[in-house]
Amino acid sequence: MQFAGRMLREASSPGFFDGETGVKPFTMNCEAASVLFRLAALHESDDYRGAAVVAAGADYGRDAANILYELAIEAPRHGLESAAFGLAASEWHSPL
Repeated sequence: MQFAGRMLREASSPGFFDGETGVKPFTMNCEAASVLFRLAALHESDDYRGAAVVAAGADYGRDAANILYELAIEAPRHGLESAAFGLAASEWHSPL
């Protein structure tokens, strides 16, 4: 995710851009938020932090939440694709 962030993100905006078109695909960003929430959960584990190389300053939960905050406004317009938003939101372990 660190590599994807360096290649497909802009510091001024949450979420990931498509490398070819320069747009932020809704479903891809929902899936990215899910992955980030799962990484955040792993980072809460002492065993994981002891065995893994953890990027300094990484706050995957914050990054995922920022993506979902940005996508929340447009989620109702995406029909069935909004299911990906719901699944990502279900990964959120922090209160809204």
